Amino acid sequence: MIIASWNVNGFRARARNKSGLMMLQKFNPDVICLQEIKMSGQSISELVDYFAGEYQCAHSLSSINGRSGVCILSKIPFAGAHDCVGLQEFDAQGRFLMVELENGFQVVCLYMPHGGRDGKQIPFKLYAYGRIELFIKEHLKRGVICADFNVAHSSIDLARPSQNQNNTMFTKDERRMIDSLLSNGFADAFRIHTSEGNHYSWWPYSFSAWERNLGWRIDYIFVQQQLVKCVKNVSIIREIRCSDHSPVLMDLQE
Repeated sequence: MIIASWNVNGFRARARNKSGLMMLQKFNPDVICLQEIKMSGQSISELVDYFAGEYQCAHSLSSINGRSGVCILSKIPFAGAHDCVGLQEFDAQGRFLMVELENGFQVVCLYMPHGGRDGKQIPFKLYAYGRIELFIKEHLKRGVICADFNVAHSSIDLARPSQNQNNTMFTKDERRMIDSLLSNGFADAFRIHTSEGNHYSWWPYSFSAWERNLGWRIDYIFVQQQLVKCVKNVSIIREIRCSDHSPVLMDLQE
């Protein structure tokens, strides 16, 4: 099963993401998780039509048009879907979706809040994660989490760690969220086969950051420990540069 995860930073707002999705489809993923689609109930039909006949689509949209939003596209039929973790303010932003597939796997698509450049929204980010973790512990039994976590976990996950020690997306409190996830039976799939640095999934638009590889690895696929042996390969498809993020692709074979 090939699973792709990608923050598209607006499907309609960035028309070039359609070409990016065409590039992604060349890898023939069975499941595609998209974050920050920024679509409304009316415009989601555009995304559904784009994949008509090939993928089923489930989505969770923000109550405010043009914000957040996640969706899961799957060639494997859905057996069920959940889009709430029980925190009203978070759920209304369209940041969480879990689907159950007919093959027995569960896939979560997650778009964590940023936290704000001034850090004022980090407490909400941490609280929301606590509710997400409770939901996952209760409901995820054989699962994969595809997430724009908006956190670089360790120093090798960003180009300039010393300059960002106290900055949003690299504070100790935020990094502990991933520590907690790993201690609760999940593995960072990318790190199963890749231990070195200089692998990033997000680059600021400014300062020629992509060209200079001044990036952050904030996009993850996590797998439950019983699936670690099934992870054959995980890669960041850097050449698909249609938003400020690049897709993450995992080959999961039982």
